[in-house]
Amino acid sequence: RRVLYDVDQRVRDLDVEMVEPEETHLSLQTRKDRRVLYDVFPPKIADSLREGKKVEPESRELVTIFFSDVVGFTEISSKLSPLKISDMLDRMYTRFDELSRRHDVFKVETIGDAY
Repeated sequence: RRVLYDVDQRVRDLDVEMVEPEETHLSLQTRKDRRVLYDVFPPKIADSLREGKKVEPESRELVTIFFSDVVGFTEISSKLSPLKISDMLDRMYTRFDELSRRHDVFKVETIGDAY
C-alpha cells in the first residue's frame, strides 16, 4: 500500500508540474497582450478595450507626428561595442520618454534606432 501511495503522490506532483507551466504561459501571454494593447493605444482607449467597452471616436484639432532616426547609426554601431550602443540608445530613449510624459505625448513605438 505504501508503494501505491508513493506512486500516486508522484503522479499528482507530475500533474501539478505539467499544469503550472501552462498557467504561467497563459499568464505570460496575457501580460504580453496587455503590453501590446497599451503600446498601441492611449491608456484611456486601452482600458476601454480591455474592459470590452465601446470606444467612441475622438478627434483632435491639432496633432504632431514625430519620426526620428539617428543619422549614421549603422556606421556608429560598427565602431562601438554592443554595450555602448545599448547604453547610448537607452540614455537617448529615456530622455525622449521623459519629455513625452512631461508634454503628455502618446508614443506609438520605437524600432531600433528610430523613435
